[in-house]
Amino acid sequence: MLGCFFVAVVSALTAFVALRLTPGTGEQVESEIKTVTQKCVESGGNWLEEYQECENVDKLFCISNGGEFNECASACRHEPSSAPCTLQCVFVCSFE
Repeated sequence: MLGCFFVAVVSALTAFVALRLTPGTGEQVESEIKTVTQKCVESGGNWLEEYQECENVDKLFCISNGGEFNECASACRHEPSSAPCTLQCVFVCSFE
């Protein structure tokens, strides 16, 4: 009985490994996975690589992609403190 169970488990693992190592399968999966950068731009956002932020996207986009949403970030948050800044909110989704 235990022998049959062992054979079944080994067969299942062998099939899984063979599927994962089949040429072309991994390439197709990787090409379907989009980066947060691509998703940001496709959603109409502005990606800031240096700060790992996507500006002008909604809360749903941010949460569904694992970001932290700020509905009223300063438009001048990355400018030197000596520069004058308008009181304007910007939707920002930050990623770490």
